[in-house]
Amino acid sequence: MEGEHYPVDYDGLVVGDAGLGNAHFREAKAFIPTLAYIPYSTLAQVDTAVKASCDALDGVADGLIQNPARCSFAPSSLVRGGVLTASQAAALQSYITRETDPSGAPVNPGMPISDLSTAGFEGEVEISTPAPDPTAAEPWGAKGVGPGAWTKADANIRAYIEENQSFDVNNDWPVTVSAAGNVIPDATLALVNQRTGAEGSNDPFKLANFLNKGGKVIMYHGGSDPVLSPFMSIWFYEELASLHDGYRHTQDSARLFIVPGMGHCGGGVAPNSFDTLQALDHWVTNVAPEGIVATAPNGRTMPLCKFPEEARYSGSGDVNLAGNWTCNPNDQRMLQVGRDGVTAGADFATALEFLYEAIGLNGQ
Repeated sequence: MEGEHYPVDYDGLVVGDAGLGNAHFREAKAFIPTLAYIPYSTLAQVDTAVKASCDALDGVADGLIQNPARCSFAPSSLVRGGVLTASQAAALQSYITRETDPSGAPVNPGMPISDLSTAGFEGEVEISTPAPDPTAAEPWGAKGVGPGAWTKADANIRAYIEENQSFDVNNDWPVTVSAAGNVIPDATLALVNQRTGAEGSNDPFKLANFLNKGGKVIMYHGGSDPVLSPFMSIWFYEELASLHDGYRHTQDSARLFIVPGMGHCGGGVAPNSFDTLQALDHWVTNVAPEGIVATAPNGRTMPLCKFPEEARYSGSGDVNLAGNWTCNPNDQRMLQVGRDGVTAGADFATALEFLYEAIGLNGQ
């Protein structure tokens, strides 16, 4: 927002886990119905199954999923294994599924399926107890009570969109939330855009003045963020690239770093502590960051590579040391998507569809 509205204020900006989209209602609503709640202990079992399926896709099974969009994990598989009930699996499927308008055009991406038990899903999407009254206007008994996704959606829809503090968000907000698809009606989407348009910062066109005058942007996003989908930052960056003649040219002024295993602005057991301000200062005054070293709470270090590069293990040495990993400018493995990435809308084609349909390529 700063770069869009006041492009001459700064030479460089750090943009972390940006609020480029808002689908909190969908994220919360999926787990409110009776039997949809997933206990904390079960989330750890889900993580174990997800990592068994996805962890080694980056070349090494080290407990870290570099690219959650590449996963092809079916929550329904855990029903057959007795880990999840059918209702729980359906809720999780809805959680990772994109939100669309009735025509199927993308509105918001789905969420990553990785690191649910460690990156903040507990507290943001669910709390330690299921909703005691799932069909009430306030499922946890009062306004402001419940997981973060619910309390934010409930308050924001009542105050800023419906402009009616008595509006029953849980029962009357007309967004379909299901494993088969998450759909927001055209009239509701128009109302959302009308009432919240001024706060929107998901239009890559609007950053043009800042970038054209030589401004630099370091973006980062937790790959397992349960608050704001990292796939929205990827959409934005892919849209920038489509407007600036590809990734190489875009990287002259803006670079995105996806932090594997990290939650919203931090959290998680993966490397999540890193210095973007120093990297930005070096870029503005001298050299662009090819990689930024991150450190985990347990001391593990890992280079964060600029999108669409993915950190690559050398094949020997301790996987917990950044020196045994590399960033290759010819690598584009972060563009690879599996079934979950397609479901979430994390692919380049969906990013461009959003640019054309929601933003309007010829919008300005």
